[in-house]
Amino acid sequence: MRVVGHGRLWRAMAGLCLAASTATGCYAEPARPHPPRAGHPPPPPPTQYWYFCEAAQGYYPYVANCPGGWKPVAAEPAPPSSAPAP
Repeated sequence: MRVVGHGRLWRAMAGLCLAASTATGCYAEPARPHPPRAGHPPPPPPTQYWYFCEAAQGYYPYVANCPGGWKPVAAEPAPPSSAPAP
């Protein structure tokens, strides 16, 4: 007997399956992952920030204290390397 389903019905069938002898070949299939929904792209990653100190003209953690307060600056990815390809 093969048990396939979800919700209350699956739990009821699974209970019967567990009560039956293992010789019957009764099992529950693993849940299948759902494909992504069309038209709904994944959300963008959260913006990461560096913190700049105007007074010291430097970024945290290279500048430990900032008397005028820290200015959040959106982090940018590093430029591509100019190393020759192997």
